[in-house]
Amino acid sequence: MSIDSCINPTTEVPVQKTEDQVKQSINDLFNDPDKLGESMEIEAGDKQVDIDDVIDPLSVSQAQLIPRVLTYQDKINQETQDVLKRHLQTLYEFGFYDFERNKELLVKFDLNIETVAGVLMN
Repeated sequence: MSIDSCINPTTEVPVQKTEDQVKQSINDLFNDPDKLGESMEIEAGDKQVDIDDVIDPLSVSQAQLIPRVLTYQDKINQETQDVLKRHLQTLYEFGFYDFERNKELLVKFDLNIETVAGVLMN
């Protein structure tokens, strides 16, 4: 690099983007369907953000659902009676997700799943 280029007033100095400008750039990328498949980098000062590293909002909501299913399944697996396990699984498949309530009613009504389902529907 020559001295002339260092003192030349037409030399462009990189401008640091603010956090809001970076967020806007990311939003613009998501809103432009032609650029969605491309991997792009956005610079903000000394940070680089790769568009592929941005978290997909759908994956977050799916991840929030998984612990509830695993917790119910884990509780079923802890039970020792096979009939109780099957009935708890059936109630879950019918849409009754409260394990403790399902088990309480199954014990109360001597594992009669039809009666329990009727009570839960009311």
